[in-house]
Amino acid sequence: MSHSENFYAEKRDFIRMKIELPLTGTLSSDSGRIAGQCHELSGGGLQLELPEPVAEDSQWELLLAAEHDQRAQLRAMVKVVRCIAEGDSYNTGLQIVQVLE
Repeated sequence: MSHSENFYAEKRDFIRMKIELPLTGTLSSDSGRIAGQCHELSGGGLQLELPEPVAEDSQWELLLAAEHDQRAQLRAMVKVVRCIAEGDSYNTGLQIVQVLE
């Protein structure tokens, strides 16, 4: 793939990394808490697989921590940009609004 083709293929501000990182923390808000699985992570957002739907445009506090090292974590305010049913789970796209620590 040429440089120009690569540039066209990834138009986002941040490159997405495919990962299989358990979300050992939670999404939390006044609505409650939800645990899920992280599949993609970038500087601007992430993709989670959740067991239940969350409302688009809702804001949550996220704690994402690696199971093998609790020091490797992200705590941020996130906004739900999409939530699509896929079988028994929900593919959920989150935009990072503010990194808290």
